[in-house]
This record gives sequence, C-alpha cells and structure tokens, in this order.
Amino acid sequence: MSLLKKGDTVAFVAPSSFVKKDDITEAVEYFKQLGLKAKLAENITQQYPEVIKKELKLSTKCLLTKM
Repeated sequence: MSLLKKGDTVAFVAPSSFVKKDDITEAVEYFKQLGLKAKLAENITQQYPEVIKKELKLSTKCLLTKM
C-alpha cells in the first residue's frame, strides 16, 4: 500500500541549506513520472551568505574553544 497516490503533491524544502536547481530537477522529474505533482519552496535555491559567514565564525570559535 502506497501512502502517495497519483495527483498528490510532493513538496521540496531545504531547511538547512540551499539546493542548486540543476540538482533537484532529476528528483522532480522522477516524482512527476510517478504521477505526482512537485512543488518547490520559494527559497529553495536562495543563498544567504551573511548567515553562512555567521555560522562559520560560530563553528570556528566553538572548535577553537574546545581545543
């Protein structure tokens, strides 16, 4: 028994990082071939460099503190 039925929508999100549109195209096509609809989150391909820089600084600081 499948939980998904033809015509159902599969949503693609990337909560921790962005996704390159080319990388997700294959997955979207696969689900469409199964008869499912695909919906991409509006911000799935957006990058936030200021957030990444902040996270890297925090990660580096934590690593140096633990040494």
